[in-house]
Amino acid sequence: MENWLLAMAKAETPRVVASLAGAPRPPVEAFTDLDEFGWRLVVSRAEVLLDADDLPNAERISGDLAPVALGSLHLSTSMASEILGLAAEVATRGGDLPRAARLLLELSGLLEIRLGPSSGEQQGILRRLDVISSALNDVKLREEIAAIRARLGAGDRQTLGSGSSRYAQEDVAYATQAVDVFYATHRSRTGREDACRYFGGRRGILQFGVAEVIVTPNPDLQKLPAVHIWRLQFRRKWTDRAYLKTVAALGHEAFLERLKGALKDFGRREILLFVHGFNVSFRGAAEVAATLAVDLDLDGVPVLYSWPSQGNFVSYFVDRNNVIREHVDALADLFVALSAIPDVGSITVVAHSMGNQFLLSALERAQQKNAAATAQTIVFASPDVDRADFTARASELTARAARLTVYASRRDRALWLSAMLQAYDRAGDAAEPVIVPGVETIDTSQVSSGAIGHGDFAGPALDDLRSQAWFGLPAEARDAILEEATFGGGRYWRIVETEDADAFGMALVLCRRLGRTALPHIDQLIAAAPGRTTRLSTAGQKLRNYVERILADQSGDP
Repeated sequence: MENWLLAMAKAETPRVVASLAGAPRPPVEAFTDLDEFGWRLVVSRAEVLLDADDLPNAERISGDLAPVALGSLHLSTSMASEILGLAAEVATRGGDLPRAARLLLELSGLLEIRLGPSSGEQQGILRRLDVISSALNDVKLREEIAAIRARLGAGDRQTLGSGSSRYAQEDVAYATQAVDVFYATHRSRTGREDACRYFGGRRGILQFGVAEVIVTPNPDLQKLPAVHIWRLQFRRKWTDRAYLKTVAALGHEAFLERLKGALKDFGRREILLFVHGFNVSFRGAAEVAATLAVDLDLDGVPVLYSWPSQGNFVSYFVDRNNVIREHVDALADLFVALSAIPDVGSITVVAHSMGNQFLLSALERAQQKNAAATAQTIVFASPDVDRADFTARASELTARAARLTVYASRRDRALWLSAMLQAYDRAGDAAEPVIVPGVETIDTSQVSSGAIGHGDFAGPALDDLRSQAWFGLPAEARDAILEEATFGGGRYWRIVETEDADAFGMALVLCRRLGRTALPHIDQLIAAAPGRTTRLSTAGQKLRNYVERILADQSGDP
């Protein structure tokens, strides 16, 4: 194991270093205390070596990590999957196809154990195994692949949807759906046909197209709340939910025409514009955009602007140097074009991390190009922007949207690193929350993991985002999950875990799906519930009260 890793591990967990000392190949137990931040560093190092075609060293690191990924119960499914997938890629590039096949089979088994008989990533694994089995002409491997497909069954990809939204879920716990993500990117093509590696991290000309992403639905949206949900237990955190399947390039005009045509298939004609952050590949950006569209029950089209991030942790300054005029202008033009689409419904813009540097500049340019270009909601998630600079610039952009929101956290390690590298505090660090008139700042520290994958939305944070994107609720109307605080004479809000959080989340979904018929629906559920106890009546009334408040407070049509 390399010295730099020992130094990083020492800063994180002294016991890891003690376990590693003198060990030619670290035991699984040595990694018990290494958290997601440490794992991200190790994996990024291996990715850099692989990209540089340093296969011996990439193989050495991935060879150390693969047994840990299989044997550690402390490692998240997402990180274990990334490690095994990386090890398989290293083996493939090195010509060791039998080892690559073994690793992929082990990865498939791991996902099946942890996530059930189907996950969005399984199809990608099977496609890689198909290629290897053909290259090896391995009959036994083909039989193993066939057995996996048999377990996955015919229900891997089902036709889903009910009501006005294509993303409405009805049933199957492991069902998946296809989401078309319209993209604009300044990434150069790699020359590979594999969708996951179709675009790289180098700058290129502006290109457009549609990426198909397979997504496992959020269980919050699979069904309307029924009697058994009166217990008000509604949350489950999902990971490993998306897989980029195909990428189809389009010309600029064809891109806009197809996007306009796609919008006509939706009732609300909503648009979600997503700008990813630092350390994100095209694949990762497309998968996040699709997942966010599903979690927001988007009744419309997700659009991605993907700038040329290197997609690895150690290239921070390379990524930062991509915030250039050409890229900013392209995002500004995209924003203006989307807002000009006839009969478009609401536009929600979400930028994450370093992506906020692009968004701030693009909104300023859009203001110069077309003052009428606006969105309903603009979200600055974990903004990796100088705090003073953000405060000054955001105050001049309040006319760009009906609602502007900053999500920040005191536990965001990625922003700690950024502040350390640049010597100035970041706007996404809630230790000193940014206070800007006309902008709501939300501190997510109490519900944030603080991991390197900062900015993900789940639980109350997702409900807070939904309440704005769906109904335009001000912070004062979201007091089921927010508490008011002050800093420097200004107001901001903190997301808190409360006993009413689940009721509020369910009320949001009911209002989204049923509109003003949500109240009669609740009354029917209460009347039909067997053995109407005091507890049931209290829970039902609590839910009813939140539905009434949401319908009264909303600024738009549900």
